[in-house]
Amino acid sequence: MDNIARKIPFPKLIEKEKRVINDLFFHSDPLKHIRTLDLLFVFGVSRQVNDCVEYLNLLLKRRLKGVLIISGGKSIKDKNGQIAQLESEVIFKGIKSNIDRNLIILERESINTYENIVYSMNKVNLNNICTIGMVSSNLHSLRAYLTMRKYLSKHPIKVLRYSYPFVAFDFPNTHMNKRNWESKNFSERISSEIIRINF
Repeated sequence: MDNIARKIPFPKLIEKEKRVINDLFFHSDPLKHIRTLDLLFVFGVSRQVNDCVEYLNLLLKRRLKGVLIISGGKSIKDKNGQIAQLESEVIFKGIKSNIDRNLIILERESINTYENIVYSMNKVNLNNICTIGMVSSNLHSLRAYLTMRKYLSKHPIKVLRYSYPFVAFDFPNTHMNKRNWESKNFSERISSEIIRINF
């Protein structure tokens, strides 16, 4: 899947198809459910780590009572291009909530979505979990959700999605949302993501 281009031209869509894209990529569950989660699962991210941390802190203000897993083994480089820390560690250090640190699990080995889920879920007893909330960018959220559902196929666990807006490296000041995803910059990335889901 790593050889799939990040940008693939998107076919022309009718309005009904556009609504489907909106529903699939811009779905986010209500913040009020945070308090009921048994597990909040954060996907590591190297380029948008500040957006991820900011959104995670917003969620944690809702008083999470369950376990928090932060997954991600990729290295993040500092401004000088030197390797600084792992994704999971950078996200962990950015937490401002007074959440009990004994309820936080760091997963430091994974380098892709599938590994994020497999390595992290091996650290908890799934029989004690009824509801999982997932945190990732809105571009990644659908693929992450479907991968999680497939992994949990034998477990009756409800999965909720929480997403912060994707930002493209070549358009760093523009967040992807329902109003602008049809622009060439974002639509090509959504097209690539759909192909990744099908592989």
